[in-house]
Amino acid sequence: MNEKTVMSHSKYVFLVALAIAGVVSLIVSDISYLIGMIVGYIVSLIVFKMIIKMSDLILALSTSTISLVVVLFFAKLFVYGAGFFIAIKVSWINIITVFLGYFIIQATIYIDAYRNDRLEKTQNS
Repeated sequence: MNEKTVMSHSKYVFLVALAIAGVVSLIVSDISYLIGMIVGYIVSLIVFKMIIKMSDLILALSTSTISLVVVLFFAKLFVYGAGFFIAIKVSWINIITVFLGYFIIQATIYIDAYRNDRLEKTQNS
């Protein structure tokens, strides 16, 4: 599983999460749940791309990587914080669904790993 697979499969997980947030938005008549999920997913995509770039940079540079890792880690935290800050300041973005949107990439990785494991077990049996 590589980053391109995760990125393409995350779209399907996002659509399922967006559908659930859409149903909740319809039930409570508040669009903020839907917009919060979109904002959370966009932030998680940005952070995932930062992780990919950070890994490539660390592998390319063999010296003084500790300080670089710390700086890039704080950059990731800043992006997550910016997503929360926007959700707090803007009333039409729900902070809970922003938080749940942050986990779409991680959920995609777990789902793909589970599916690959099940596929291997079926092929070996």
